[in-house]
Amino acid sequence: MVRAALLAIAAAGCAVEGNVLTSGADGGGSDATTGDGGGDAGGCPVVGACPAPPAGDITVCGRVLDVETSAPITGGAPTVRVFDFVDLRLDPAAAIAAAAVDPDACGWFTTTVDGLIGIIVVHTGELPPAAGDHRRVIEVFTTAPGQTVRANAWALRSDTDAAWSAAAGLGGQTFADLGSLLAIFVDVGEPAVAPLQGVPRAGATILVNGQAAAADDFYFADPAALARTQVAPAQAAAGADGSGLLRDVPSLAEISGEVTGCAFPVVSTLSIAGTLQVQEIAGTCQ
Repeated sequence: MVRAALLAIAAAGCAVEGNVLTSGADGGGSDATTGDGGGDAGGCPVVGACPAPPAGDITVCGRVLDVETSAPITGGAPTVRVFDFVDLRLDPAAAIAAAAVDPDACGWFTTTVDGLIGIIVVHTGELPPAAGDHRRVIEVFTTAPGQTVRANAWALRSDTDAAWSAAAGLGGQTFADLGSLLAIFVDVGEPAVAPLQGVPRAGATILVNGQAAAADDFYFADPAALARTQVAPAQAAAGADGSGLLRDVPSLAEISGEVTGCAFPVVSTLSIAGTLQVQEIAGTCQ
């Protein structure tokens, strides 16, 4: 009963598009067994392997990216774990990962999990959450048996978390400590700015249960579309990167975005102390 209720609540506001690169859009797709997008300047494949899953299971694959720069972490990328949403929601400290995989030297990973999970959480960072070079980051999305999910697995360096939090004046605590959200608003009606699904939408503001959260949201002043370095407390909306931080997220809140001429879906959150949730929120703009 508890599991069914949690899944129903989360699924009602959980958009797969928020954190998943759709099949075929990146040269891979659900039937791909190897990347076919060529190589980058460092000799790494632009598209990593993403094999079709065994019958009834789910393949989760993608690349570990630094959330501050959007660049792939090549060498030393943190372990990627996949959790059942309900297990992690009920007991974050005791939940056991359905799968754990170390990315390759180019940051690419692939793994398989049971298709009955329903909603999965892709997790990077250290356990316990406050230890090591990376903080705990999660991304939530719905799945179905037989599906292949190609996802960006964002990673947050501990020094980035500290710098963001000092700039925001959080008083010794950090965004990850407080269980916060990083929302990345993109317009999928325009050609994508890789590794995102669309173009970051400047001017977007975070809505929590349909209301503005001016006391708790923070935005970046970076002029580049993929950089999240300069937290600007006085800034009232997303800059060129379309991104915003929401501190101390309410449990299972409904999150969306607002900017003139755009429509963004509502997504659910999974608030866990010591954790940053990253959600790419894909909308359309006129």
